[in-house]
Amino acid sequence: MMRACAYLSLLVTATQCMLLSACVGISGGPVSGRVLEEDSGKPIAGAIVVVRWFGVVGGMGHGGKVCYHVAATLSRDDGSYLVPEWYERENRYGWGMGHREYYVIAYKAGYGWPRQPSQDQEISLLAPFKGTVEERFKYFDSVTSNTRCSHHAEIRKHLYWPWMTLYEEASGIAVTAEQKRNAEWLRAFARSRLTDDTKPTRHDEFGFVQNVDLQHPDELGVGPLR
Repeated sequence: MMRACAYLSLLVTATQCMLLSACVGISGGPVSGRVLEEDSGKPIAGAIVVVRWFGVVGGMGHGGKVCYHVAATLSRDDGSYLVPEWYERENRYGWGMGHREYYVIAYKAGYGWPRQPSQDQEISLLAPFKGTVEERFKYFDSVTSNTRCSHHAEIRKHLYWPWMTLYEEASGIAVTAEQKRNAEWLRAFARSRLTDDTKPTRHDEFGFVQNVDLQHPDELGVGPLR
C-alpha cells in the first residue's frame, strides 16, 4: 500500500511538471577551448565560436533531438574562448529531456573546415580556405546549417552577430547577381533572429519575418560579440 501511494505521488508530481513545463530550470556550461590552425597549430584570434546544446525529448520510440540553447563568443589572441555558464528558469521541454550534449562550431573569414576534425572537443581546428567563390558560398550554407537552433526568441537572437559576420564576408566577395542575392539572404536570415513574437509581423522578400528596428541591435539585448 505504501509503495502504491509513493508511486501515485510520483505520477502526480510528474504530471504537474509536465503541465508547468518548468519544475526545474535548465542550464549548461561553462564551455572553454581553443581555436587553432590545422597544419601549423597556431592560435586563431577573433574566430566566432558557436556552442549548441542538444537533448532528446519525447517518449520511448518517439523521442526527438532538439537544440535547446545556443551561445556565441570570440576567440582571444591565444585562440582560447570561454562561453560562461548559463541558466534558464523556464524549461520549455519539460522534465523528461535526456542525453544532453553540446557541439562547438568555429568560423572565421578566410578559413574553412579542416581536413580532419579534431578528436579533442576542447580544440576546434580551422584551415585556410583555398577554394573558389562559389565553393565559399557553399561553405556559408554549411556554417548556417550547423549553427541553427531553437525558434525561441531569447535563444535565436544569439545567432544574430555570427550570421551577420557571414554576411559581411559574403557581400565582400560576391561577384555574380546570384551570389549577391545569396549574401543578402544571409543578412535577412540574421535579421530574422531578432524578431519579437509578441509584435505584428511582416515578411521580407525571402520570406523571413521582420518586425523590429535594427538600427541599434544592442538595444534589443544583442551586443557585439566579445
